[in-house]
Amino acid sequence: MVFKDFFSCGLRFPDIYFLHLVLETFKVQLHHLIPNGILTLNKFCYACETYGAPPNLDSFCAYYELQCQPKRMDVDGVKVELQFASCAFMAKRSQ
Repeated sequence: MVFKDFFSCGLRFPDIYFLHLVLETFKVQLHHLIPNGILTLNKFCYACETYGAPPNLDSFCAYYELQCQPKRMDVDGVKVELQFASCAFMAKRSQ
């Protein structure tokens, strides 16, 4: 599942292998990410490639964390959590 808005805004998928590693590590799927989440991955890949290095999962995890804000709603009287387009990668705060 891919949102058309990702492409209409000019966003593209980062290196497929790196994307797979990130999604697997953070236990999310592509449709869980908001467009800015994809943009963050792209910027990281671009920065790595600019310096002549392949994108590195350990480096990405050192600088970013996943923040999810699931939407809650009632469906036929049952409370459910909607997780599509509710996660983004945010820069880690210094401790």
